[in-house]
Amino acid sequence: MKGDAYIPIYNEETDSWYPSNRAADLLVHLNHIWRDIQTLNGLRLQERSKSDISDKLLFKHIIIEFLSLLEPLRELQEIAMKAPRLIKGKPAPWRYITKREFFETKRLAKEFWRGVNPVHKQLYEIRNRIGAHRELSDLGSIQLLWKRLDAADYVAAMNTFPPLFKHLSELNIYEWSRSFGEQNGKIALSTFGTLIITPWEDAFDSENETI
Repeated sequence: MKGDAYIPIYNEETDSWYPSNRAADLLVHLNHIWRDIQTLNGLRLQERSKSDISDKLLFKHIIIEFLSLLEPLRELQEIAMKAPRLIKGKPAPWRYITKREFFETKRLAKEFWRGVNPVHKQLYEIRNRIGAHRELSDLGSIQLLWKRLDAADYVAAMNTFPPLFKHLSELNIYEWSRSFGEQNGKIALSTFGTLIITPWEDAFDSENETI
């Protein structure tokens, strides 16, 4: 992902690159969520030696943020898997995915969802009952949910996100544009171009190649 992409809160420069297609919108959105998680976790690590309650409260908000990235991540993953392919003997598309990138997306996505699925139900229960929503329930069940707010039980699953996100962010599937202000009464725009060197050694053999 471009380092100077426009991200609300973190980057409000007027000359930043703005997302210009759905994939880029999702990429910026996910980056924003993950940076919020990193900020919250930094605060949690500072506070946990002082108060177990502060640790749990901050981690509860991390869970809420983490769950909010699952659906956009799934959509971005699907866009990548269905992206135009670089195929030997055919002109290179403006945006495309190579054979190696396709398989790496598939591998990392499988690793991520395999890590999240075992704790998926618990995370949603925490979010829905004592997180984003606060249910009035019997004290025993609420106490049990608070006991489940142990970062050690979920961090391993959450840490499978950065490798997948880093890989997705490096794919050639994003459109970016940049405004340079008005010139001759018109808004001057620049569009981030395609790759200069095409990796033909990593191309698919055909459109219908079995994968």
